[in-house]
Amino acid sequence: MSLPSSRREALRLCGVALGVGTAGCVQSGPADPADSTGNDSASTDSPTPEPTAIPSSAVPDEEAKERALEAEEAYITERLEGASCLTGWGATPTVTDEEATVTDRTADGVHVEVTHPYWYSAERESGNETVVEEADGATNARYVVANDDVRRDDGDDVVPC
Repeated sequence: MSLPSSRREALRLCGVALGVGTAGCVQSGPADPADSTGNDSASTDSPTPEPTAIPSSAVPDEEAKERALEAEEAYITERLEGASCLTGWGATPTVTDEEATVTDRTADGVHVEVTHPYWYSAERESGNETVVEEADGATNARYVVANDDVRRDDGDDVVPC
């Protein structure tokens, strides 16, 4: 079935108008901020600068994991060594093992999540008795390892007493 020519012509013109109208909607906006403000001043045509590549840390994954675990052990040692209530402590595995996972690489360095075990014992007086308390645990922490620095970004506090 053929449409009358005037109706066909009207549909064709509507299609063309619709196509031209939507073409402006999908076109990207002005690249020059002066154009978007309506400023008619002359602008220089300079090429868009290429984005600067952000170098990721040159520290290999295995080295980053090892350095983060060493830093977490030093953190645990500092916390337990300074606790006067403890009779014994260590940063050796008892219930869980050391673990380290590289989670990201940025310009700041290699981001590493670590789990590090520790244990401690303490004595306290309870009435006429001496009570021995023992605890096993592990810290969870995030480190940023750079070529010349290891920084504890976040993690569990170790506060035995």
